[in-house]
Amino acid sequence: MKYRLPTKNLLKYSILLTLAVSLMTFFGAFMREPDFNFMAFRVANTFCIFALFCIINVDLIKVFEERKVCLESKNTHNSKKLFAFGAFISYLILLGSYYLNIYLVEKGLLKDSLLHEDFESLGNWVYLFLFIVSIMMYGMVFVLHNLIMLEDWKSTVDLE
Repeated sequence: MKYRLPTKNLLKYSILLTLAVSLMTFFGAFMREPDFNFMAFRVANTFCIFALFCIINVDLIKVFEERKVCLESKNTHNSKKLFAFGAFISYLILLGSYYLNIYLVEKGLLKDSLLHEDFESLGNWVYLFLFIVSIMMYGMVFVLHNLIMLEDWKSTVDLE
């Protein structure tokens, strides 16, 4: 029997993870930011970033699955390739979000936040910080999706 990717479960749990992280962002922003508009922007930004990470990871898994390299238990090298490629794309998304935030602050559409001042004080180290954050965020998505696929694979094997 050919293994089918549990896309429905991947998307369902991705939405739950995205909502949970957005809720944590809301509570963090609620305690720090008095401005509701900025708080709403931060939560929406987090939701969009995590949703993109999840969609990208599901699409990458599908591409690797079509090439028959993702789910082979003997070849973990391809799983590392999947993680590296997804982490790189995630870094680009987070970097784009950072520049979007700067653009909106410069145009006056978004209130200058304390976080923006913290990032400015980092100088060029901000890129390393964003890289580490993107690795951690994408790592959460990657591990969740791999656990879902492993559980589905185990149930498929048990049914056989």
